[in-house]
Amino acid sequence: MSAKTTQKGQKRQTNGKTTIRERLQKAIRRLVLLSIVSLVIVSMIMNLSGTLSRLKADMQEIAKLSADRIRQELTVSETIVSELGCSYQLSAAVFTPAQKQEYINQRVEAYGMVRGKLIGSNGICAADGTDYNDREYFKRSMQGEVVVSDPVIAKTDGKLSVIISAPVYEGGDKDGEIIGVVFVVPDPEFLNDICAAISISEHSGCYLLGSTGITIAHSDSAIAQEQKNNIELSQTDSSLKGIAKIEQQMLKGETGYGTYFRKGAYTLQAYAPIDGTNGWMVAVDAPVTDFLGSVVTGIIIGAAIGVIAVAYSIYKAQQIGQRIGEPVAQCTDRIQLLAQGDLHTPAPKVETGDELQILAEATASLSDNLQQVIGDTDYLLGEMSEGNFAIVSNCREAYIGDFSGLLESIRKLNHKLSETLGEIKNAVSQVSAGAGQMADAAQGLAEGATDQAGSVEELQATITNVTEIVEKNAKALGASYEKAMEYQQQARTSGEEMKGLTDAMQRINETSKQISDIIGEIEDIASQTNLLSLNAAIEAARAGEAGRGFAVVAEQIRKLADDSAQSAVHTRELIETSLQEIEKGNQITDKTAEALQKVVEGIEDLANESKKAMEESNAQADAMAQIEQGIEQISTVVQNNSATAEETSATSEELSAQATNMNELTDAFQLRSEK
Repeated sequence: MSAKTTQKGQKRQTNGKTTIRERLQKAIRRLVLLSIVSLVIVSMIMNLSGTLSRLKADMQEIAKLSADRIRQELTVSETIVSELGCSYQLSAAVFTPAQKQEYINQRVEAYGMVRGKLIGSNGICAADGTDYNDREYFKRSMQGEVVVSDPVIAKTDGKLSVIISAPVYEGGDKDGEIIGVVFVVPDPEFLNDICAAISISEHSGCYLLGSTGITIAHSDSAIAQEQKNNIELSQTDSSLKGIAKIEQQMLKGETGYGTYFRKGAYTLQAYAPIDGTNGWMVAVDAPVTDFLGSVVTGIIIGAAIGVIAVAYSIYKAQQIGQRIGEPVAQCTDRIQLLAQGDLHTPAPKVETGDELQILAEATASLSDNLQQVIGDTDYLLGEMSEGNFAIVSNCREAYIGDFSGLLESIRKLNHKLSETLGEIKNAVSQVSAGAGQMADAAQGLAEGATDQAGSVEELQATITNVTEIVEKNAKALGASYEKAMEYQQQARTSGEEMKGLTDAMQRINETSKQISDIIGEIEDIASQTNLLSLNAAIEAARAGEAGRGFAVVAEQIRKLADDSAQSAVHTRELIETSLQEIEKGNQITDKTAEALQKVVEGIEDLANESKKAMEESNAQADAMAQIEQGIEQISTVVQNNSATAEETSATSEELSAQATNMNELTDAFQLRSEK
């Protein structure tokens, strides 16, 4: 490929465009990456799902085997106790209670148990006198059952112990009468030891759940000793809700499987019932991380293989993109040069034997053909631009496909222009003759239009002055109307205030009358007080020396009554004078209010007349404005006519000159008809 083409390709890339090679490489990389990542993820999911499915089945089977093992251990202990119940040494009357207890101790020691006792049918132990009538296992064994009790805290040593009891038959015959109950206590740790022996992974555990939901044995004996009930504790401790939900399912007595979170770990748990017990369940649990070692290894190997496959795929994508994208880019660059008008740069040479080679050859053929067609078209149009219409194509065979229409269009253009120029030459002479006549007529029209325009302008000036005078009158009347309305409002306000004054004086008059009435009452009271003081003075005189002090008081009361009467008379005179003045003020106020009302009515009439005059002036101003607009339109039309006439005259003269020039120009063309 040439240096020029290479530079074009570089320019295209540096301008931020994405080549087909890059898109192809990206597409292959994305496809391979998506396929491999999807394959790895699906593989990991299937591996993990398969592992969890196998774990579920295996753990359930282990739970069943664990239940069977515990059942076997309990069966051994039950068999030992059953044999003791059928032994002659415990049922024969010839043996004393001490001898019977000694025999039990020997058997207990021989089987590695802790202790054992014989209980009579009355519920009393003959060896130590303990009463067992309230014990559930005693009652059930007296009914003929071999009983394994739920673990309880022993009173003797404080340890969690299981009691296994069996009936004692008379004469050692199971068909005989039950004459008592024998029980033994295995090693308190035997159930915990069984749970500890059951292990399925490094961090697995095993425990027994009683019928009440209490943990009765555990691989960690300390947990069993605590006698916890997770179902009850979960009500206050949310971290136990997961295991509490599983233990609720366990209490249904069925084999099952569940998962929960414990201490941040995803834990698996399988459980199964223990036959022959009072609803005991065995549970085996383990964190899922104990079983994911091989899964993690498989994931790591799969991820490594995926990374290698992705790297190799990216490398192959680069090669494929290079082989396919480079020829396409070269052909693209050549076509871009064609689009930019470059017909001489050689086309790229590709020898791949596939569609890319066909694309390169087609690009070269397109370039050569365009070069011939564009060159011939340039020749034909160049000759016609020089005025030579007597020409023919030099390479008719290059005009193939849609190019044939181009050659035909050039031929039609050649003939049409040649015919048109001939007709133009004939019309030029006619245009030249008519242009002279049009110029004379237009000159006369322009002179008349100029005179009309002057007259219209004088009329327009007169109407404009009249319009301005009418508008000023309208504005003055409008101002008068506004002032009249303002005075009218002020007069109305004064009238309302005067009315308020009249009402206030009326209220003062009424109040003064009420005060006058009160003064009258005060005068009556003063008269009665004076009379009362006179009577008091008379009574004091009658009393002699004893009433002298009372006479002085009566005298003071009389003086007070006289002073009150005189003050009341003086106050009445002042109020009567005020009433007379108020009455005069009311008369003056009424007259003033009537005068103001007449002023308001006069101002209203004046305002209405001013309003009518203003409206009539506005109407006159509008009419004058319309007349002025009409005159302006007439003036515009006249001016336009004058200008048009002048332009027409000038155009006619110019047209005559151009017709002469056109005649000279058409003489320079070599037409086909003149060949």
